[in-house]
Amino acid sequence: MRNSKFILTFISLIVTTSLILINCEKNIEKKKEVESEQKYFNISPDSAYQMLTNPKLSHSIIVLDVRTKREYSEGYIDSAININYYSDNFKKDVSGLDKNKIYILYCKSGGRSALSCEIMSELGFNRIYNIEGGFEAWVKSGLPYKK
Repeated sequence: MRNSKFILTFISLIVTTSLILINCEKNIEKKKEVESEQKYFNISPDSAYQMLTNPKLSHSIIVLDVRTKREYSEGYIDSAININYYSDNFKKDVSGLDKNKIYILYCKSGGRSALSCEIMSELGFNRIYNIEGGFEAWVKSGLPYKK
């Protein structure tokens, strides 16, 4: 009798452990799928600044300001290239950029730059970063910019 209780407990333990392991494996696979589907990364203004001031990275980074010319003229991140998201040629202008570079995008508050990141991803760019909160967050963080 004692032996059969032990065997039953042991079998239950093996089945439970197997189910837990299978579930963990499924969660790992789902996480990998989500990571591979991620088209771009949202980063804080401080993280973007750290990337831009990192000597190992800075030569590989292009900063894209997707605001209007008027917005750009009121202030911009140093070395930013202005390609207006609302321009009829936006997709064409972006598609001519080097896909091997790292791109940091921003707009006024993060919306247009997020949409621009989606477009760039569809065009085959894969190292794309969106500054959360856009230029407003950059300025509010006290980071340097040009006028």
